[in-house]
Amino acid sequence: MPNLHLCDLDLNKNALLNPVIHPVGTAPSNPVEGQIYYDNTGGDKQIYVYDGSGWVSMGGDVTSVVAGTGLTGGGTGGAITLNVIGGTGITANANDIAITAGGVGTTQLANNGVTEDKLADAINDEIGLNTAKLTNATHTGEVTGSGALTITNNVVDEANLKVSNGPTNGYYLTAQSGNTGGLTWAAIPTLNQNTTGNADTATALATGRTIAMTGDVAWTSASFTGAGNVTGTSTIGAAKVHHAMLNDDIISGQGAVTALAQDDLLVVHDTSAGTVNKITYSNFEDDIFGNVSGDGTIAAGGALTVTQSAGDFTVTGDLIVSGDTTTVNTANLLVEDPLIGLASGNGANSVDIGIWGKYTASGAKYTGLFRDASDSNIWKLFATTGNSHETPGTTTTINTTSGFTLGHLELDTIEATTLTIPDNAIAVGKIAAGALPSDVTINNGNWSGTDLAVANGGTGVSSLTAYKNLLDDETWTFANNVTLSSGLVIGGHTVSDVDITSEASDADDHLMTALAVKNRIDDIVNARTKSYNLIVAAGTAVSGSVASNSDKTWTITHAMGNSLLYMVQVIRTANGSGETVFPCVTRTTTTTVINFNVAPTSGDYTVVIVKI
Repeated sequence: MPNLHLCDLDLNKNALLNPVIHPVGTAPSNPVEGQIYYDNTGGDKQIYVYDGSGWVSMGGDVTSVVAGTGLTGGGTGGAITLNVIGGTGITANANDIAITAGGVGTTQLANNGVTEDKLADAINDEIGLNTAKLTNATHTGEVTGSGALTITNNVVDEANLKVSNGPTNGYYLTAQSGNTGGLTWAAIPTLNQNTTGNADTATALATGRTIAMTGDVAWTSASFTGAGNVTGTSTIGAAKVHHAMLNDDIISGQGAVTALAQDDLLVVHDTSAGTVNKITYSNFEDDIFGNVSGDGTIAAGGALTVTQSAGDFTVTGDLIVSGDTTTVNTANLLVEDPLIGLASGNGANSVDIGIWGKYTASGAKYTGLFRDASDSNIWKLFATTGNSHETPGTTTTINTTSGFTLGHLELDTIEATTLTIPDNAIAVGKIAAGALPSDVTINNGNWSGTDLAVANGGTGVSSLTAYKNLLDDETWTFANNVTLSSGLVIGGHTVSDVDITSEASDADDHLMTALAVKNRIDDIVNARTKSYNLIVAAGTAVSGSVASNSDKTWTITHAMGNSLLYMVQVIRTANGSGETVFPCVTRTTTTTVINFNVAPTSGDYTVVIVKI
């Protein structure tokens, strides 16, 4: 049985995959505009749509229109348009196809079309057939005569000459090689004749000249006559080169100096004299180091020595020590940081972390506190190191081999989440005369000392008759009911009541049986699930029913709390069919609104609302 959707189905622009249009043999009755169906009868097999007045086939004899050669467009349905493709010399108008003016040239003519040779042949044939006309004709105009023809003077101009190119001012006409009888415009060549001071055969200047340049770079040459090459000498003037003229490659393009020798030269600008001088690296080094004042002195090799002759030595910036060993010889060491970082270079859990100190007891020994990376990362207090009291500073791990001993720790109070004491770890002398301290209890095991107080896990007596010790593993037996005067304490929580069958509220001091828990859950479920019969006529609602606001809309005030988290299901209860139907459902924080596209019959549907 299909699901009944009683309102519009909005797919929100999502694809409808693998649909089947309603297949029937006859058109559906009482259609609405836009309704479609598929006629599955053997002779039809068409899809129909209702246009408001009748069923219209969406098929037909023409399945598609394809644009052939010279056309564009086409399609398989709806309005189909075909367009003529235009081309060179052809224009596609709204109602016809026209040849563009001048659009037909030699390219458009076929081999058997009109050609220049064919025109010439035709003219010659015509002349052959009309020789009498040419022989006896009298010609006037620019060419005159009846027999021999004469060209009139001054009528042959550039347009009538066989010139291969266009004219340019100052050019002249000359015969063109390879173009018999043709002319071309050409430039006037360089004159080869006598000039002032030189014969036409001269290979040099009659009078030599010198060429010179002035400025930041001066250049002079020998006499220039044109008879040969001239070589000059350029000289950069004094104080003419400044920093703006230097290319970056003068410095950056040079190789880097890996080490300076004492006699290497450096360039130094003397501001007082305004000159650039040279200085050896040795003299530069001595001058720099000699100007260090105060408590610090720097030797020529770079070693820094700080004394306290004038007071404290203060480093205002960060002090970075990159050596492997830093030795501090001081009586008092004060560190401002509340946390001291260790093993910052530890890339893995491979080294021990801690602190150590040296003491003398039959030789040098070492004690400290460390995190043992090889033993579950346990922190250990040690009195001596192994391997004949090995110095901790020479290795990345504390030597725990032969000779290693743990240290003793004396505390006032121990607070621990878990305290593990190995067997026989507490000496007898640490427990006073067979009695436990008031804050020590025994949770399991035997006790052979004096009577234990109840607070320590005992009863305060040596034997029991009517009641059993809390440490006893026998079954409790009570002849009568046990009355608790101040309630039962379980896990530090006092239970004041035990509910057998039900519980009216979620009180946290009540102990409930399984039946009471079930009844409480049923009460909660019933309060979170409600059903409503949809009655059309207002004023006819019975218990559990609701009347509509109109013939299509119901507003249900469920009174189950302010929330949008409600599951709403509409069931068709008419005739006991029980299908789930899908009207439009809208939620507010206190109401649920049910909308149908078509008004239903009174009592056809039941709405079930479940609070999540």
